[in-house]
Amino acid sequence: MTDFAKVYGGYSNDELARLAADISSLTEDAKTALANESKRRGLTPSELAVLAREQSEYTASVNKQWQELRREDVRKLGRRFAIRLALSIAGALLAIGLAYLAANHQTRYTEPASTTQH
Repeated sequence: MTDFAKVYGGYSNDELARLAADISSLTEDAKTALANESKRRGLTPSELAVLAREQSEYTASVNKQWQELRREDVRKLGRRFAIRLALSIAGALLAIGLAYLAANHQTRYTEPASTTQH
């Protein structure tokens, strides 16, 4: 059997607030221990509710900022990939062009075998 009083005694106020926000999922023993620990700390149910709401808003804000950072990272990676791809294609086209020019240069300036008649 869990000693809820001991466990909850080690919780922070924010952790107690999270528990209080989901009190319907707790057993009767857990609810009693939560109420006793909150009372020992001088936390009223309304104060726990405020803590839980603030914590929820903070978590939502952090999650939103994290998502925006991830989107920005994806955009940056997309731009980097596009630039690298464009440079690779340009390099390949340049190599093909140089090979063509070299081949064309050789055929244009190579003297044909002389066909002189004696």
